[in-house]
Amino acid sequence: MVSKRSVLEDLFLFRRKTDVIYRDLYKVSTLALQILREIEPELKKRGTEKDVEILVKAYRFADAVGDSVKHSNEYADSLGNEYTRVMKGINKL
Repeated sequence: MVSKRSVLEDLFLFRRKTDVIYRDLYKVSTLALQILREIEPELKKRGTEKDVEILVKAYRFADAVGDSVKHSNEYADSLGNEYTRVMKGINKL
């Protein structure tokens, strides 16, 4: 039989690992948007066909990053709520 302590430790480890992913995504998204902010003015200024292609791809990438951050935030909120509910349930056992 699994002990309550063992289940709580497993949940703690799971939560810690998901928090690392959440923080990593934040770092990656911040860096990606900083890079875009730096290259965008130069690409717009030059305005060659290739520069426009790169900008379009960069904007698509920024949209994907934004969606990822949004979904990560939703996941973190959901995990927090569910994690709290599970912890309370285990404590009642």
